[in-house]
Amino acid sequence: MMSANPPPTPLRPTQQEEPDLLRRRDGGQVIDLSVEAPLTLREAANLPQLRRNGRKPHLASLYRWVTRGCRGLRLGSVVVAGARCTTSAAADRWIAALTAKANGEATPARTPLRRQRDHQRADAALDKEGW
Repeated sequence: MMSANPPPTPLRPTQQEEPDLLRRRDGGQVIDLSVEAPLTLREAANLPQLRRNGRKPHLASLYRWVTRGCRGLRLGSVVVAGARCTTSAAADRWIAALTAKANGEATPARTPLRRQRDHQRADAALDKEGW
């Protein structure tokens, strides 16, 4: 006689738990692979936003930016099937943080995706309250 298997546990956290789980201990953003497409560092070298004077950065520069950072800020990355990867959105966030730091401004607190999720959460809370 076969016994019923317990229901599988969800792989993704609930919407309310997600913002806390997508933050690193040092305050940096974690890459959400359900929303962002991973690029190997070799592929990321071809991103137009990382070019300087029309030239793509050397692969060693990308590894340095991921591991040691630049001006105290590290480029976000994940390891996918043994390959170090980043995303175009992570590069945009990193460039925005570097620019803000160079201009003496506070580092941008929310990404557009985070802002959108916050708005959706607020709208849901207002709908629940009857507004």
